[in-house]
Amino acid sequence: MSMTGWLKDISETGVGMMVPNIRMGDCYFTGVDRRLKIAIELAGGPLQLNAAPVRYEKIEADSGASVSYLIGAQITEMSDHDRARFSDYLKSLR
Repeated sequence: MSMTGWLKDISETGVGMMVPNIRMGDCYFTGVDRRLKIAIELAGGPLQLNAAPVRYEKIEADSGASVSYLIGAQITEMSDHDRARFSDYLKSLR
């Protein structure tokens, strides 16, 4: 199962993602003990991380027609190679 979204916030320990839904079928992305596999597209190719959702918020557009969700997630696992690339990317944002 996969869904496309975009990053709203990013840090060494977590990410804030905007997604169009918080569930697919009967699967809630923000459920208890849920783990998310996240791919972040960077210039040198995607990096992979696992994260645990800690909060979500429904975001409605001003017109009320479009709804999206902000999911805050704590990073729980990342390969050493991707961690180094992730750290370099965060440094480039400063």
